[in-house]
Amino acid sequence: MGFYAVLENQGTFHLLCQDPTQILSERLARYFTGSSDKMQEVAEAFLMSPSTLSRKLKTENTSFFHRLTNVRMLHSLSLLQEGQSVQIKTA
Repeated sequence: MGFYAVLENQGTFHLLCQDPTQILSERLARYFTGSSDKMQEVAEAFLMSPSTLSRKLKTENTSFFHRLTNVRMLHSLSLLQEGQSVQIKTA
């Protein structure tokens, strides 16, 4: 199996092709579409610990859960604009 195929199987290929000028919170938002929303799994995919991920996002004045909520709301908005229904869960 080739190098790129191994990276793709591990779910880390996106790290090789990332734009170095893109901030972590933007890369994170891109990653959420179609991927896990569990902080541990996301941190592993970005090759860092959850605490390092949190620390880096804090330097960008955001948090993991803020970015996740933002992505979910934007996705819901796009579904509503397409005429689909959206179910809202509250804690």
